[in-house]
Amino acid sequence: MNGDDTVYGAEGRWQACSLVRFRKGRPQVDGGWESLMSDLLTGVCRSVFPWTDNTAVLNIGFATHSALQVWRGGELFDITPYGPATLLTADPFTVSNGSATINVHEEAHGYTTGLSIAVFGSVSTGRIVPDGTFTITVDGLGKEHSYVGSVELNGKPLARDYLTYAEIANGGTLHFTMRAQPNETWATQPQDQPYSMTAIP
Repeated sequence: MNGDDTVYGAEGRWQACSLVRFRKGRPQVDGGWESLMSDLLTGVCRSVFPWTDNTAVLNIGFATHSALQVWRGGELFDITPYGPATLLTADPFTVSNGSATINVHEEAHGYTTGLSIAVFGSVSTGRIVPDGTFTITVDGLGKEHSYVGSVELNGKPLARDYLTYAEIANGGTLHFTMRAQPNETWATQPQDQPYSMTAIP
């Protein structure tokens, strides 16, 4: 180490260092690193902000392109704020007999793929009460990729082409992966399709 000279005067030698130790004349990182958590962030991380609160507890905030999350005490929490509350128009929900899908009809909503919505104060729609948060994400969607390749519900493969009442009511994340050719093995079995009271055996 040569800390008595400038960077230019100490050319070819170490002039300053931090968190470095020397072993057998070679520099090594002192301490290394360790993973904070096994959970993955939602979205692509754009910024990280650590701070210590008034109780001396470390918090680390992660801002991604689709969510705001905070790490505290070994756990990751989603604290993404919702936009201003919006009153939906009259009768925005529709359902079809034998289907567990709820359709929401709202013009000029301004939402895009990856955003979350929360439905509160709703009443029964075809015996289904939407009262949770559901996030829908899509990979590979485009003019050349118009077929569903695979579907995941809350990070687990979904082999059927419908959702149950409990899955909708509890909320979650539904992820579609699109492709150029049809997936002829996805949702092709009888149990993979919604029950129909009019289907002919």
